[in-house]
Order: sequence, then C-alpha cells, then structure tokens
Amino acid sequence: MAVCQTGGEREGPGTRRNRRPRGLARLAKARDVELLPLITALQQQGIASARALAKALNERGSRAPEGGPWQATQVLRLLKRVSRGD
Repeated sequence: MAVCQTGGEREGPGTRRNRRPRGLARLAKARDVELLPLITALQQQGIASARALAKALNERGSRAPEGGPWQATQVLRLLKRVSRGD
C-alpha cells in the first residue's frame, strides 16, 4: 500500500479498501451478462458509441447499476469488464 508524504496510508483506486466486495462483484457480473445481449443487439443495429448506447438503454427503461439513468462512462466500464472477463 502506498504511503503519503505525511506518513499515512493513501486510499487510491488500487488499494484494498476501495475494491468492490466479492458479493457485489458477482452481482455486477450477473448484470453485465444479462445486459450483454441487449447491448450486442443495439450494436448490430448500428448504435456504436457509448453515448448512443446509454441513450438507447435509457429509452428502453433499463437502469444503470446504481438505479439511475445510464451514462456513456458506465457503458464503457461495462464493455471493458465484459471484454476482460471480470
């Protein structure tokens, strides 16, 4: 774990404290698998950009992981997780 100049521990994105608990990671993976066919179908219809995919998901009533509307960044993160196999 990295240490700040003041001697305290830094809480960056790679530190253990900021990692998603295993149960939540499993739920996220299940949700990704559930949404992948819809996203693939949208891409086959020519909807390619993350912004356009987010808009299409919102128009279909799909909610983002936190329950709000989809944003392009969330779509990109989902696609990245799926491509890595997380």
